[in-house]
Order: sequence, then C-alpha cells, then structure tokens
Amino acid sequence: MMMQTSRRLILTASVLAAAVLATGCMVTVEDDLVDFRLPLSDLQVDWTINGSSAGALCAGFGIAQWELRVRGPESRDVLLDCRAHWWSSETDLFALPEGSYQIDVRAVDAYGATLAQLSSGASVYGEGHLEVLSFDFIAQDFH
Repeated sequence: MMMQTSRRLILTASVLAAAVLATGCMVTVEDDLVDFRLPLSDLQVDWTINGSSAGALCAGFGIAQWELRVRGPESRDVLLDCRAHWWSSETDLFALPEGSYQIDVRAVDAYGATLAQLSSGASVYGEGHLEVLSFDFIAQDFH
C-alpha cells in the first residue's frame, strides 16, 4: 500500500512538473516534495507622458488605448486601456525566453490610428532577472 502511494505521488508530481514547465515555471522535486516557483517578471515596460502616468492625460491627448508590441524569440501584442501605464510579461503569466527584443509602445485613438509611438530594444537574460524599459512621451511626439 505504501509503495502504491509513493508511485501515485511521484506520478502526480511528474505530471504537475510537466504542466508547470510548459508555462516557464521552475520546479524542484526533492524527497516527495514539489516546490513550484514562478520566475520573476523578466520584462517590464512602463510609459509616461511628460513624466506623468496620470490617466487624466488620456483625454487631453485623445488616447483611447496603448498598444504594446514585443518582437524577438517570442512575440506579444497587448492592448491596454489608456489609464494603464505599465505592462509586464508576468501579467501574461508566461516569462519571455532569453534573447533580444524590439519593443514598440503606441498611443492609439478610438479608431485605432497611431497618435504617437516610441521604440527601443531590450535584452532578456538569466533566471530571476528583471529588465525594466521606460518610455517618456512628450507633447511633440503626438501628431
């Protein structure tokens, strides 16, 4: 009976570990204990307008949403309400694989037209490393 319970525990731990590994999480199995540790966010992108993250600026600049495009070993396309002022790969629940990325942040109006766009590159590397990329839009960026 004890041996059957151990086998069941090992099988369950193996299945859980496979599922968690598929999401980019780290799993450690020691003496019938399973330790699930989610990786820290590996990429965080934030933006401001004239140094401010106040949502009230949305109406003044006609911004309805922020469109974030991440291109590299893996791609992400994210649309966020204008009042949002940051995004993290942790928000998507999946870490990005290591590598170089191109990040575009666009302010778009209610019709999807681009009002302003800033771009930059970033490198994501190492377990537990947090790469923070900040964009500061200024009034002249909006056309």
